[in-house]
Amino acid sequence: MRVSASVFSLCFSALVLSVRVQAESGKGIVLHLPTLPKRGKAATSFPSSTPTSSPRGGADSATVAIASPQQGLRYALWIALNTGFVNGCCLSGLVASKKQGVSAVTGAWTNSAVGLAQATLGSKAGMTVFQEQLSVLVSYMAGSAIYGLLNPNPTAWQLVRSSSGWALLLAAGLLWLASTLTTSADGPMTTLCLAAVACGIQNSLTSSHSGNLLRTTHYSGMSSDIGTFGGQLLRGNKANAFKFSAFWQLGAAFWIGGFASIYLGQGQSAQTKLAASAVVPFLAGMAILFVLPSNPKK
Repeated sequence: MRVSASVFSLCFSALVLSVRVQAESGKGIVLHLPTLPKRGKAATSFPSSTPTSSPRGGADSATVAIASPQQGLRYALWIALNTGFVNGCCLSGLVASKKQGVSAVTGAWTNSAVGLAQATLGSKAGMTVFQEQLSVLVSYMAGSAIYGLLNPNPTAWQLVRSSSGWALLLAAGLLWLASTLTTSADGPMTTLCLAAVACGIQNSLTSSHSGNLLRTTHYSGMSSDIGTFGGQLLRGNKANAFKFSAFWQLGAAFWIGGFASIYLGQGQSAQTKLAASAVVPFLAGMAILFVLPSNPKK
């Protein structure tokens, strides 16, 4: 379990850094989004995308505005596309000798159970499977825990500029670090675990601040919802029309990312492919920290 120990040590260091960032940032900077309609109400009844003007005028540097939930979805689509690319690289064996999903971890739950069961029956290979699957599973949860520490009390459709921005930069750094270890002795599992931590951070961010609407790495439940809401639409119930649209768009983006992991960059090294995946969270983090415009003062 040398790989697990090193990855978990890195995750613990990141957790400590997360607490420091949260403590030093205080309340942070809040990114406000309009509230999505509640279940049962018309999905088209979004608030106006025009920011409310302030009697005092000017802009509040503590907040920045996104025009609409649809715009928030567009940002999430880029993350879903990128995590699909990362998962495709790892699951296809392009960046490591082992083929392992790092964003959709449903299989890791079952595979770890099967591996442990086989190990109890005397299979050494079963114990190896158990250890590897548990490492990826815990790494993904560690990434989610990092963002939970950065934002312990998330509010739907509000992003804290400091902690959210730094979380995405951390995810970018982990993907870059994973790319540098693809050729090392412990490269395969270390690379996969670091990529899983990065995916956990990104999914926790998008999910926490959208009422679990914008999930960008895991699609088992979303696939079920697409079927459920599609059936409702066929019977004339349009209450979840926006969710249906958002889910299939996120799923399509994730699928395209997986397709692109094979089709694009043929002949490129594993290190180059995984390093390229760090660009999206890096740019997103920088945008949250420094680029997005301020909200009008209230």
